[in-house]
Amino acid sequence: MLIPDQESIERRMVLSVTEEVSRYDGLAFAGESPRKIFEIAREQGYAAWITAIRSKYRIGPEGNKGFARIEKEYREAISGLPMKQTLGILLCIVAWGVPMALLYAIGFVVDWIERGAHGIRS
Repeated sequence: MLIPDQESIERRMVLSVTEEVSRYDGLAFAGESPRKIFEIAREQGYAAWITAIRSKYRIGPEGNKGFARIEKEYREAISGLPMKQTLGILLCIVAWGVPMALLYAIGFVVDWIERGAHGIRS
């Protein structure tokens, strides 16, 4: 959940496209499940799906700005994905390692105190 993947980026892109289309036709995608829309987009290929959607809802050149913004955001998200995944993995390692190190240190201190207490009694 912490580490982004390509599918989540693609889902966001498809959602952005459906929102952009809804700006031009408020009833676009009414009653369709987001999962089905994503599956159709994935099967057809995103570029072909977007082209088909634009022609189906008759979105001409006036939509170029919005679709260009969506494409730019998608490409930036995909290009930054390896770094975000690496950062997520490092964050998970640190989130696991720090508590484990603290538990080890507490155990070491308790053992040190216990050994000192046994030495005083003798």
